[in-house]
Amino acid sequence: KLSVYLGVLVASPVWLYQLWAFVVPGLTRRERRYAMTFAGAAVPMFVAGVGLAWLVLPNAVGFFTDFVPQGSSIFTSAEVYFGFATRLMLVFGLAFVLPLFLVALNLVGVLGAKTLVKGWRIAVVLIFLFAAIASPSPEVGSMIALALPMIAQYLAAMGIAVLNDRRRARRAREEGFADLEDD
Repeated sequence: KLSVYLGVLVASPVWLYQLWAFVVPGLTRRERRYAMTFAGAAVPMFVAGVGLAWLVLPNAVGFFTDFVPQGSSIFTSAEVYFGFATRLMLVFGLAFVLPLFLVALNLVGVLGAKTLVKGWRIAVVLIFLFAAIASPSPEVGSMIALALPMIAQYLAAMGIAVLNDRRRARRAREEGFADLEDD
């Protein structure tokens, strides 16, 4: 598994370029700019999530080893530990990229800012529920370590959606007034 993951990681510049080269001819200049912006934002956000998982991992392992009675030892296979660590990092990384999808849905016009603002309480509860399930240990610290940045990112996505909807409404008004002047 480790060799497959490392192979995918090391080869990622090549296969990401090939994927990009396949998609770009079908995109307009504006769509290319959006795609580059989202890719440029997604990579650091994913890496930040993986970094947070890396910080939480020792606490999670410590929590699970606390169940071992005094005087005994625990033997965990490398495969089990590696699977646990990679799943944890993947979940934290994907959780940090989720707000980009909200912004993308808003830019496309599928999800309005009013919906995000109206549902922020539900989003906070769902974020804490996700953090409770995704964090590896039942300790509150790792759950909060995942939930608080996700809430901040949700609020940032909501702010971007509000600004985008205002910009879209202003353009519609300007175009509407321009059409009235032409008549």
